[in-house]
Amino acid sequence: MHSETPGIPSMGHGNGAQRWRGHLTNGHSARAVEVEVMLGDAGVQIAHPGADTPTALWLYDTLQASAPIQKATDEVLLLSRPLPGATLFVTASGFAQALGTRAPHLSLRAARLEGLKPGLAVGAVVFALVGMTYVFDIAPSKGLARLMPEHARTALGNSVLRSLPAPAQRECTTAEGMAAVQALAARLRPELADAGARITVRDWNIVNAFAVPGDRVVLTRAIIEKATGPDEIAAVLAHEIGHGIELHPEAGLVRSVGFWALIQMMFTGTPGALGNAGTVLAQLAYTRTAEREADDHALAMLKRAGISQKPMAEFFRRMLGTKPDARPGPRRIFDSDLLSTHPNTPERITKIEGQPPYPTTPALTDPQWQALKRICGGVVVNPTPSEPMARIGQPSPIPQDVFATQIRTATARIEASPADAAAYQSRGEIYQRQNRAAEALPDFNRAIELAPKNVYYRYARGQAYQALKQYEQAIADYTEAFALNPRYAAAVAARGSIQRLQKNHAAALDDVNQALAINPRFQAALMTRALVYMDMENWGPALADLNAVLETSKAYSYAYAQRGTLYEKHNQRDQAIADYRAALAGAPSSANATEAFSIARTRLKALGVAER
Repeated sequence: MHSETPGIPSMGHGNGAQRWRGHLTNGHSARAVEVEVMLGDAGVQIAHPGADTPTALWLYDTLQASAPIQKATDEVLLLSRPLPGATLFVTASGFAQALGTRAPHLSLRAARLEGLKPGLAVGAVVFALVGMTYVFDIAPSKGLARLMPEHARTALGNSVLRSLPAPAQRECTTAEGMAAVQALAARLRPELADAGARITVRDWNIVNAFAVPGDRVVLTRAIIEKATGPDEIAAVLAHEIGHGIELHPEAGLVRSVGFWALIQMMFTGTPGALGNAGTVLAQLAYTRTAEREADDHALAMLKRAGISQKPMAEFFRRMLGTKPDARPGPRRIFDSDLLSTHPNTPERITKIEGQPPYPTTPALTDPQWQALKRICGGVVVNPTPSEPMARIGQPSPIPQDVFATQIRTATARIEASPADAAAYQSRGEIYQRQNRAAEALPDFNRAIELAPKNVYYRYARGQAYQALKQYEQAIADYTEAFALNPRYAAAVAARGSIQRLQKNHAAALDDVNQALAINPRFQAALMTRALVYMDMENWGPALADLNAVLETSKAYSYAYAQRGTLYEKHNQRDQAIADYRAALAGAPSSANATEAFSIARTRLKALGVAER
């Protein structure tokens, strides 16, 4: 909330004046504060709920709207030029119309006039583009979306993610969960080196998944929790990827925010009305044609990846729970369920379930699926003093009969599609889970031969080399993966864990700091850095990193055990005992739990206290 401003007039015409509820951010943090809003003579008056006196006044002539105001608009996102970064978001019927009469420069008409300023040359190009969409029988919105340069679509996608509501701003990034996302993305889109980076999971308690511009997809924590297995998530993800491939999000935004907003962005480089793209996009309703196109892409992707298509129809049916003739409706951002805009028609279900059979394997292994379900706060993969990061959290070998069945299925898939890189990668991961890294390597090698630019294949082979203690080869693969995708924090963090094992502390710190520059909440990198600092006896930074890890992983036994040893070295006996006991109370399934329990029991016994 902004500090009180002296001289602000009263809330207007007494208690009878109209008030609207809104959410205010101050530009310094992501926290939104609920406020009451009134329209005074000079500007928008903002106050705490129930207060008679406003605490802030945004003058009308300083206001900017992220989208032009129309009479039918129910959501308005306002900015004030003197307050960089601050926003006022009002979702109330009648507010936009009332504001438009007091601040006409925010209207759609004014925005259209502003869009004309680049001049007649732009106008000529605009009309040429429109004509072209009709000559070639392209829907105007989709035709314009196709004309957007890739960097503009990427910028628009970033705008969408930034303008999601506060609950969706927290990105889920536990290391095991990110690896599961990357593994799934690599199966669905092996041709893309950065496939995993195009998927973001948000800690949002709304069952939802949607495509955003720039060929990216948002999954929520709630949809992962709602799914009965990884094949359902693969189906939903493939469907949303299909929307992205067809540029449906971009086209939908063109239809929703207007033709001139797109032209402004394309020719002036300013986002203009697309500033609240997240809110707009979350309300888009796709046509049945768009849904069929997305389904077609999804079915093709699932077949190519060797993932069953059947859960796709089942998930749609279960999640919608609507009549067969249900029509698409608006996707409301705060209370919608998944697929509210995806009509569940009999022909779609029939088409999906009528696909010919083919060899399949689960979209993810059970450990990967469990890691994905914990991506927003479960215990993460972290390195220990004795093992490389890539090996920590590896599951115990699966039962031999299950392993044999999985190998037979994966081999059948390879025989059916000898040039399918994802099939080799899948079989290699089965061997890897069985602690048979030497047998996994040939499959990883073949996957890389077929798809040399796939980041995850390089990373997975690096893990196999790491398991075999062939550290130089592992470093080479992690280095190549990071070169292919400089945003792939897991690769550079894994390289840092090996540097630590080799006591190259400076190089290890450089690597984990690069990972944390990409993702400051990347807990595997935080834990590695804490251990490096402990090796160097740099206790203050080590404690800070351990505290950061435990802020979000409160059941992580190994982090408590390490912090306990740090406290004990500094003669902080009570804190050490508390942490050792917390380690014993942590999750038995957490990474390095066995080692953590051993450390805690040994030290409590040495200190002469009960485990309790």
